Amino acid sequence: MASFLTLLFPLLAIITVVPKTVVKAAPDLTYISALCSQKRDPNPPKLRNLALQATDLAIDVVSPGTAGNCGTVLTDPDMFGFGSCPTSGSDEDCTACLKFAQDWLLNTLCKNVYGGQITLAGCFLRFETYNFCLP
Repeated sequence: MASFLTLLFPLLAIITVVPKTVVKAAPDLTYISALCSQKRDPNPPKLRNLALQATDLAIDVVSPGTAGNCGTVLTDPDMFGFGSCPTSGSDEDCTACLKFAQDWLLNTLCKNVYGGQITLAGCFLRFETYNFCLP
């Protein structure tokens, strides 16, 4: 019996000393819905750049689990962006979800239009040429 315990004890010590691997959660990018303006822009590169700036400003200040934040670019036309991560999660997951939503929204779903929004399971992103943000 003593030899069994002599062999078992070092084995248990090795098992408990091995560092545990922490798996980082990924943002939930499950598609829920999207809406796009029907009004097309005659100068698509300019509008896309404004939408990118406005949504970037919104993404930069969003915190997970909050109501969200707006970003505003005052030029011609004015552009307003809004980002939100209503479900609790890390700042990194929130930003990753919003950046994914931004790319999908501006480059695929609502390309060259005056407004659009996308809802993913982990975040929400919207841009418009009119002020829909609360003061």
